[in-house]
Amino acid sequence: MTFEKLALLIERYNIPHDVEILSDSGWECNATNMDGIYYSKKEKTIIFTQGTGREEYFEPEWELIWTNLTRGNINNYFCIDTKRGNQVRLNSEDFTCSMLKEKLIKELKDNNEFEHYYGIKETQENLDYLEQNLDLCQPLYWTIQVLNNKNIYEDMGYIGLNIQGSDLDSEIYIFRQYRNKGYGKAVLKTLVDYAFDGRLKIYNHKTREIEPFRPKTIKATVRVENIACQALMESCGFKVPDDFAAIMIVFDDDCTSDCYSIECVKYICE
Repeated sequence: MTFEKLALLIERYNIPHDVEILSDSGWECNATNMDGIYYSKKEKTIIFTQGTGREEYFEPEWELIWTNLTRGNINNYFCIDTKRGNQVRLNSEDFTCSMLKEKLIKELKDNNEFEHYYGIKETQENLDYLEQNLDLCQPLYWTIQVLNNKNIYEDMGYIGLNIQGSDLDSEIYIFRQYRNKGYGKAVLKTLVDYAFDGRLKIYNHKTREIEPFRPKTIKATVRVENIACQALMESCGFKVPDDFAAIMIVFDDDCTSDCYSIECVKYICE
């Protein structure tokens, strides 16, 4: 970070020149590189961080305006209050998302939900493939956590928004014990609103800058028999296009007698 770069950030984000500048690196004797810069309009403060400090500097009070961490999800924690009064947060740390994958695969196996969620038969080969290839540490993926009665956040699922050109494609999974409590709706609706408001950030590797990603549309694919997920999508503003019919997705390139297909409905929000 240079003074010239800091001056450009102050101009770009309309930060007043009398803003207070602090550091939370924790190093008092030696110089150290900074990994992120957060700004709070309310506090009238800029903070240089080592690491990203996401848990301490969460939306909407703090805004990440610069980072040199260019992989994974650079968005802050998002804290959401549900109608039941439970506090839910979206954790974007790579470490937490990696830990969640093991829990997710166990949940799918224990509840025999692999086929229901992914639409393909649960075989050891497919489970091994999922374990090797499932990536929850993507630019717009979050671990969903809820504050329990011991005042500790516990994992209850994940939500991901996949970038496809100018659109986003959504996916969400809530562990069985947390379903039918309104968590899925609160989380999905919040991210949909944030996306269209330009509050979701990505790192542009070409410009080396943080940029908001404002999608043209947000889409979702739901199996026709998954009534609960269809209700979730509709409650969050997703609609089935008037000229759209259910589609068949086939999971076999050779289309042999063993090919497997599922019927799905496409939802869109714009």
